[in-house]
Amino acid sequence: IHLPSNAKIMHLDQQLYIPKELTLLEAIYFPGILEQLSANEISSLKNFVIFLFKELEIDSFVNDPTLSEGLIANLDTQKFKLSGGQMQKISIIQAILNNPDIVIMDENFARLDNRSVEIIQKAIRIYLEKATFLIVDHKAHGHNYNGFYDTEVHFEHSTIEVSKIAVTPSTIGIENNND
Repeated sequence: IHLPSNAKIMHLDQQLYIPKELTLLEAIYFPGILEQLSANEISSLKNFVIFLFKELEIDSFVNDPTLSEGLIANLDTQKFKLSGGQMQKISIIQAILNNPDIVIMDENFARLDNRSVEIIQKAIRIYLEKATFLIVDHKAHGHNYNGFYDTEVHFEHSTIEVSKIAVTPSTIGIENNND
């Protein structure tokens, strides 16, 4: 594999780690970097993060009574709890904010319902359209909404098989709004 020396590579692990001493916004935008931004830049960043939260429906299933306002209201606090699905969505938001050239994803759709997978894949297509993705997904055929995957690499017993994934009506997704 040959990568350009200036390629910006980002790895999205299946288990997002967020240190307890960070606010949610710091965790999303990475500590140390947020302090370098002006007040106007932080305000713009927060507005974009809130927009992405809504677009990815990150607060759709808030069941914790101590966090009734959801994550949006707790961006500047350490008072937040994330479900596994919310962690996956946060990692996608981190990728969108960092705009990498190459994204390596490890089972990032595993804890998500079909609607969430479809919403995230749509956001990836919109906000990271120029990025190359290497994705480990053991349910790729079930997650191939709107032809999201185009190539499958299968490893078994020291052999590698590369094949194109055909888009069929069953791989189009639960909703095909053509948008």
